[in-house]
Amino acid sequence: MACHRLAKTRLYALGLMARPDQLLLMIAVYAMGVFTAVAHGGAVSIKRLAIGFVIFAPVALGVHYANEYADARTDRLTQRTPFSGGSGAIPELGVSPQTARGAAVATGLTGVLVASIAVLTGVLALASGGLLVAMGVLGWAYSVGPYPLAWHGFGELDNALLGGIMLPVYGAAVATEGQVTLAIVATFLPFGFAVFCNLLATTWPDRKADAVVGKRTLATRWSKSWLRSAYAIGLIGILGSTALGWLSGAIEAAVTIGILLSLPVFFWGYTSYTRQRSPVPTVAAMLVFVTTFLLSSSVVLFG
Repeated sequence: MACHRLAKTRLYALGLMARPDQLLLMIAVYAMGVFTAVAHGGAVSIKRLAIGFVIFAPVALGVHYANEYADARTDRLTQRTPFSGGSGAIPELGVSPQTARGAAVATGLTGVLVASIAVLTGVLALASGGLLVAMGVLGWAYSVGPYPLAWHGFGELDNALLGGIMLPVYGAAVATEGQVTLAIVATFLPFGFAVFCNLLATTWPDRKADAVVGKRTLATRWSKSWLRSAYAIGLIGILGSTALGWLSGAIEAAVTIGILLSLPVFFWGYTSYTRQRSPVPTVAAMLVFVTTFLLSSSVVLFG
């Protein structure tokens, strides 16, 4: 009976550590890449797009579980927000961090195996498979390995590249069977800056606990004024890369307007950053960015 109860607790913990809300957001970001690729002449194949995300899912789960294992000590010390690095399942449910580590290894290896089979059988283009493996490596490098990036002040940049640019580019690569152009990549530079701002905000509430365990995020390293300056650079990056994308023809006018609609919300995030503990304003801004991007892309495709 006790073993059965323990197994149920572990299963429940694994569900929480999978971060279902973040997986839903990943679907939306993947769709950003698909919509952009179709607008640039990519073909629509629902079957191929669904398979592309199914292949990506175990890679994403492996990264989530690796982060849970690495953030277990922070989760025990901090007053978590819904957007903290860990789900809090390990300390709250009393499961061992080894549960997360085992799940990370199992899902990570499954992702590599499935991606390899997909490339060898022609289900996934070589460029798409290579991008998927690169995302897995960068995701693991964020929190584990001989040089975990988040522990050395590079986690924010890693996450901006991984979630802000590479994930939507992967969606575009699946839609175009690996034929991704520089114009498509340029479309996602504004989102990369948005994700950078989001990481600054979400790591702020956990900075004290992170510092205790040695996780040296920018929030633990820099003063408030430096952090706010970095956030401002991120906002300038969103605006500047959007303007350049529009002027070069990489970003459609409707999509440009959609991106710009998120800037007032990001400005709210900037005015509250380091002045309040909650990262909600910036998280809301990023969600607005994704929503307006998808809606404006829909106008380009169907309007």
